[in-house]
Amino acid sequence: MDNKTPEILTPEACAARIFEMSGAELEPAVAADLWSKIINHKWLLSEKVGRDVGLRTACIEFFWKTWRKPRMSTGRISTRIS
Repeated sequence: MDNKTPEILTPEACAARIFEMSGAELEPAVAADLWSKIINHKWLLSEKVGRDVGLRTACIEFFWKTWRKPRMSTGRISTRIS
């Protein structure tokens, strides 16, 4: 696993990267807030399995674990998060 410092992205770039990786459409402000959490989740997950899991895998798992439960309880899942 490399120890590079993550690049700093604009809120719009965060939203675009998250959409590319997961298909989740986020408002730029929400995406910017979640970006550091996704990066941290990638690090934790990589440490857990002993290898670099990749940003796409970490992003998808982050949304699966953190956003799935509240949306499942309403009876519908939305890929639009705002």
